Amino acid sequence: MCGMGVPPGPPVCKVCASRLAAIPRPHCPRCGATTTSSLRSGTCDSCESWPTGLSAAASAVLYRPPADSLVAGLKYRGWTSLVPALGCLMVEPLRRIAGNQSVVLVPVPLDPLRRRRRGFNQAALLAAELSRATGLPCAEAIGRRSAARRQAESGRIQRFENVLRAFYWRSELPLPSKTVVIIDDVLTTGATAAACARISLEAGHDCRGVVTFGRALRRPDEAW
Repeated sequence: MCGMGVPPGPPVCKVCASRLAAIPRPHCPRCGATTTSSLRSGTCDSCESWPTGLSAAASAVLYRPPADSLVAGLKYRGWTSLVPALGCLMVEPLRRIAGNQSVVLVPVPLDPLRRRRRGFNQAALLAAELSRATGLPCAEAIGRRSAARRQAESGRIQRFENVLRAFYWRSELPLPSKTVVIIDDVLTTGATAAACARISLEAGHDCRGVVTFGRALRRPDEAW
């Protein structure tokens, strides 16, 4: 991220790694975001609009520099060598969400056209790395229909509308457990994760929540 060379080993230097910021406390017990307001029924301003199916979320770091550059490098520049480093930071949030249960890690699917162009799904790579690190199984059990507009180009309300019918459960992939955890790179409004949780529940599975590398927090002056 700083442009300096790194020796063999982790692809991020110690200086840049030290700049990865934890999510400031206090945390909402449901979505893990920083909250400064009183909680209402176990929710905060960030998650009070989430559907009931998305019960919890946990992320490794705050989505700000250099975390945003790491995610962009993985997604848009093909820096797949970053996956072990990012996945390592996601192990602790995963354990918080999964608890002692035997869960299946289910990555958020990528739009089919975008996956063909990119050559990989970053959420699936992260899920596979978490599976390797924890021994938990992973499966790409959720499919995605082509979308007309990217989530990053949409506002908060439109994000939920975009994903309303975007996903479907791949019934041809039987899972070893009825309990799943959704895996993605970044959590912003929760729209995508909520849609995946809903599909999981409709397929008869218990969704423990979503785990991501980065968490984007809403600024007071920002309309999502």
